[in-house]
Amino acid sequence: MKSVGAVWVLAVGSLASTAFREVRGSAIVVALGLGVLAGVAALLRSGILGALAGAGYLAAAVVIVAGQAAGHTWLHGDGSTASIWIGLGAGLVALAPALRKDAPQQRST
Repeated sequence: MKSVGAVWVLAVGSLASTAFREVRGSAIVVALGLGVLAGVAALLRSGILGALAGAGYLAAAVVIVAGQAAGHTWLHGDGSTASIWIGLGAGLVALAPALRKDAPQQRST
């Protein structure tokens, strides 16, 4: 059950990143959309949705970095936005296997 809580924290962190970072343009849509997807993954205990949200963040970070290298601002983000999204994506991908409904639960003693 702790993994579900951790995914909730990442989902809320994604949504909060739009308030604490200067995120604008299409980056807002990416952050809010993937944040909602991560929240749904936690609610449904769906590892696949969690992994998709994580992969989406990692792909968006690659697009930001590639865009900066090419002199474009496709997602209107900067290196800081990319680093936040790399962290969120890696965390969601790492937690995705623990979200399975049949994953063994830890017993609290």
